[in-house]
Parts: sequence; structure tokens; C-alpha cells
Amino acid sequence: KKKNRNNNYKEILFSENDAEINQLKGPTLVAYAGCPHAPKAERRETLIQGCSERQRPHLPLTFTQYGYCSDFILTRHTITKDEIIFESRFIFNGVCVLLSGTLNKETLSGTATMTFDRATAALEEKKKRDFKEHYGEKIRALQQKFNLSYFDS
Repeated sequence: KKKNRNNNYKEILFSENDAEINQLKGPTLVAYAGCPHAPKAERRETLIQGCSERQRPHLPLTFTQYGYCSDFILTRHTITKDEIIFESRFIFNGVCVLLSGTLNKETLSGTATMTFDRATAALEEKKKRDFKEHYGEKIRALQQKFNLSYFDS
């Protein structure tokens, strides 16, 4: 029950309490943020190169309405003739989120939506439980020694 309460708390946090997340939930306008001072043709080329990297495909984006910029690691993407369809999973303000959207290759702009990533949140909770189980005694000893409660949730 504690596990479900914590996951529900994070989902509630995502849906109601975090002003930054509420701004970015969308759909919201995004623009390619790579090489901002380069000619548009060069920017298009670096956009395709970044998305096509085998080891770490990424997409630097700006949420144009809010000025928030980040280089998103892509977990899934498709490059079509006219656009890039993308997904990126990450932790934002302590909440697992999924950013999904499209970016027009000609205009270098598009839209994105941020949603609560329930699947990744469940995996993160499992990692946390496994960590606590594996290091439980050491953690409890340190908690008692230093009067800490960091791992109680």
C-alpha cells in the first residue's frame, strides 16, 4: 500500500501541484534549440544528425512560451519526409514524465505534450525498493546514528 500511495502522490503532484510541470504539460509550442545562430540549412542538418546518433539520439528543444530549454535524450523517434516524431522519458522535478511531440523539419518548430510516465515511475519505485532491501540495515544504522529519515518514503 505504501508503494501505491507514493506513486499516486507523484501522479497527483504531476497533475496539480507543480507549477513548472503544469506550464509544460501542453500541448505547447516547441522549437529546435540547436545552433541558434547558424543558417537554417545548417540547423536542419544538425537536427537530423542529433536525432540520428546511434549511441545517444537527442533533441535540444525550447518551450517557446516559457523559455525553458533542454537537450532531451530520445527514447523513440521517427524521421519522416516532413517531420520528426519523438518521445523522451526523463525525471522532471522528481516526477517521471514522457515528452512526446512532433517537430517540422522545415520550420524547426512543433508541439509537445508532457504526461505522467506511470511505467517508468513503477520501475523507479522498484529500484528504490530493491536498493532499500539490499542496503536496508546499513541505511537504518546510519539513520539512527545521524537521526536521518531520508529513505522513509
